[in-house]
Amino acid sequence: MEDTEAVWIKQAQAGDQSAFTRLVEAYQPPVYNLAYRMLGNSVEAENAAQETFIRMYTKLDTYDPQRKFSSWLLAIASHYCVDMLRRRRMNYL
Repeated sequence: MEDTEAVWIKQAQAGDQSAFTRLVEAYQPPVYNLAYRMLGNSVEAENAAQETFIRMYTKLDTYDPQRKFSSWLLAIASHYCVDMLRRRRMNYL
């Protein structure tokens, strides 16, 4: 998978929409699962997953191929969920 994944990443960075779609399909379950575990709400988890992939798309050029792609992507998801939890907490204060 890593060799295929590296090809998809390079193709997506070059603007290949089908390669980007393959990355989304490959990582949709772990991104959603992380978001659901953090947020405890399926609708919020779906929104967080969608936002994660939007951020992946806009920041793909910043990805360092020396690091594991899944770690990079799940960090984006985790940071977004933490931000959502902070906003949620601020709304209750």
